Amino acid sequence: MKKLVCLVVCLFLFLPAVTAYAGDIPESLLWEDSAQVYFGEVKHVDGKTITVVQYKNIKGDFAEGREIAYSDFVFTDSPKAGEIYLCGFLDENNPLYIWEVSSLDTKTLKIKRDDDFAKRMQEYLNSGQFEEKEKERLAKLEGETDARDAFAETDVHDRRQSVGTRRSDAYLKYVLPVLVCLIFNLFLMIQNARNRNR
Repeated sequence: MKKLVCLVVCLFLFLPAVTAYAGDIPESLLWEDSAQVYFGEVKHVDGKTITVVQYKNIKGDFAEGREIAYSDFVFTDSPKAGEIYLCGFLDENNPLYIWEVSSLDTKTLKIKRDDDFAKRMQEYLNSGQFEEKEKERLAKLEGETDARDAFAETDVHDRRQSVGTRRSDAYLKYVLPVLVCLIFNLFLMIQNARNRNR
């Protein structure tokens, strides 16, 4: 029983904390800085792979005319080559999400699906929340650039201190849980040995 408890504790310590839920795609696209939301023209569809040309940006990394191939996508039917769709992409671990829309004006567009995902996505687009998040993302990027420039002007001592802080953060995040687990196992072994000697 103690081994089972130890195993469960270790699993909780080492499993990454993932807060993605099955139905949070619109929210993830809205809140994740690395997410891309844009209008894209489908160039080619072949089974589960699709090639999209970026047409108009809403949020995220974007280059007009850039052609991107995705190995997986989600759409109710098969998207047609030459048509422009609303596209949402989180990362390489997720598919490209595609919605058919009534227009390219985010304030008035209607997503041509009636599920909860589409309704929430349309609400965020119509209310301007994606544009706000894009402004925040760009401001952060500009701030990071300014911070990098300021960092380049600091002396060596400050740089070493910063590296030390990153090391201590890594220590707290990775080494400390391992140590706690080892100490817990040692405690269990000592208790087990005491119980055998009685």
